[in-house]
Amino acid sequence: MEIAIIGWGSLIWCPGALQIKSCWHRDGPTLPIEFARISLDQRLTLVIHPGSKDQRTLWAVALSQKLEAVCANLRDREGTTPQLIHSATAAGEFSDGVSADVRKAIAEWLGQHHDIDACVWTGLTSNWREKKKADFSVASAIQHLKTLPGPARPRAQEYVQNTPAQIQTAARAAIREHFGWSDAELSSVLFVRD
Repeated sequence: MEIAIIGWGSLIWCPGALQIKSCWHRDGPTLPIEFARISLDQRLTLVIHPGSKDQRTLWAVALSQKLEAVCANLRDREGTTPQLIHSATAAGEFSDGVSADVRKAIAEWLGQHHDIDACVWTGLTSNWREKKKADFSVASAIQHLKTLPGPARPRAQEYVQNTPAQIQTAARAAIREHFGWSDAELSSVLFVRD
């Protein structure tokens, strides 16, 4: 069983303990991704955010061929709970908590990749309302970054700049314009050659 790990943020340039046996492919499923989550260290991080512009994600082949093991490995890398690691099989089985729109996008993508039997991804969502008592907006993302204490800013900047170039969200464009944080050029060794 070949299992794909789908990513769009730091998994790409900083896989840590993620066990993959391929480089990253650039033709992952198209999902609504945005910098709509505030991490513990106050960075803005990318999550699936319904209503945001669709982005072409990336994927790599997991080392293990057991779905439970791949889910556990991604959970450990992300430091999250089992419920926030989502999965789907080519046979149409999905883990709990996957929205209808995401199910559709993932099912279509799996249907185009006959060599992939299942996939996993991080199902974190926006915590903007919890943290800011308001819905996420690009303006509030800029305001959040403006108020970061000095020590937190370099990591926030690194995350935005190192996000793969194909992930071009509304917030990223505004951050680039406001702060001048240009996109980093990630090493070509991370990616499957086109």
